[in-house]
Amino acid sequence: MTHTPKVSIIVPNYNYCRFLPQRMQSILGQTFQDYEIILLDDCSTDGSKELLEAYAQNERVAACIINDKNTGSPFQQWQKGLAMAKGDYVWIAESDDFCEDNFLALTVAALDKAPSAAFAMTGSYLVDKDGHPIDVRFDHWEKEDGKTLLYKGSDYIKHFLCWKNTAYNASMILFRRNAAEQVSSAYMKFRYDGDWLFWTEMAHTGDVIEIHKKINRFRRTSSSVTALSIRLSYPQLREELDILHYIWEQVPLGAYRKAISKGQFLKRVKRANLSPEERQLFHDKAKSMRLKKSYFYIERITKTLSQIVPFITTASNDACKYEVL
Repeated sequence: MTHTPKVSIIVPNYNYCRFLPQRMQSILGQTFQDYEIILLDDCSTDGSKELLEAYAQNERVAACIINDKNTGSPFQQWQKGLAMAKGDYVWIAESDDFCEDNFLALTVAALDKAPSAAFAMTGSYLVDKDGHPIDVRFDHWEKEDGKTLLYKGSDYIKHFLCWKNTAYNASMILFRRNAAEQVSSAYMKFRYDGDWLFWTEMAHTGDVIEIHKKINRFRRTSSSVTALSIRLSYPQLREELDILHYIWEQVPLGAYRKAISKGQFLKRVKRANLSPEERQLFHDKAKSMRLKKSYFYIERITKTLSQIVPFITTASNDACKYEVL
C-alpha cells in the first residue's frame, strides 16, 4: 500500500529562480520528514522551469506542473495545489520565503494537539531580497515568548481579522486540508488580498493557533503583491473593502466594533494616494454600502481616547484564548 504523507507542501513559483535553492533547502532540511512536495510554476521566464524540473527528480516531489500561460493570480495556483494535495495538513511554502528547520515539527505538533484548529501559524521576520532583516513588525503580538495559544475561530476574526490580515504570509501557516475544502472559491478572484479572505473563511471552520516564535522568513521584494506602505493603491483598497464588507456582513462584531472597523478603513482611504476619479469611485461605493463619515470620526475619537484611557481601545488582544499543551 502506498504511504499517504502527513503534510502536502505546495511551492507556487513565478520568476523566483534566484530564491528557489534557499526555499527548497529549508523544506528538504525540515526535521519533520513525512511530507510530499508539489511544485507549481506560473509560466516563469527567468530559468525557474529548468531548476524546478531538476528538483522534481527528488523522491519527495509528487508533482511538478509548469503552466504554459501565466494565470495572473497566485491564488489560482493555491487552488491547483490543493486539488492535488493528499496530506492531512497543507503548507503553502511561497518560493521566495524560507524558514528554520523546526517549522513543520512545531506546527504539526500544534495541530495534532488541537483537533478543533483549522490552522496553526508562527511569526515571521521580514527580510529583503538579500535575506537581510527589515525593521518592520507584522505580528500583532509584541513578545516572542514561545507560547502556543488557541483562539476560537470566530473570536480570532472579531478581535484581529476585522482590522487587518494578521495571517499575512502563507509560508508561516500550516492548515488542515479538510478545512480548506470548506472554503469558497471567492478568494481566487483577488490579486492582492485573496489570502485575507481565505484565512477568514478558514477561521469560520475551526479554531486558530498562534505559535509565538519567529521561525519563518517572509521575503519582501519590489514585486511583492502586499504593500508595506499604508498608502495603498486603488485596486488594493478596493479588494480590502470587498473583504471587510464580507466580515461586516458575516461576523457578529457588534455595532461599536463594526463602526470602528469601518472608520479605520475610511482612514486608510483618506491617506491613500488616489486620483480624483478614484476617490469619487470610493465615495460612490461607500455611499452604496452606507459607510458614513461618522464612522471615521468615531475611529479617530476612540484612537485618541485610547492614548489617554488605557481600557478604551480600537482593537483587542484579550480574545478568548488558552495555552495549548
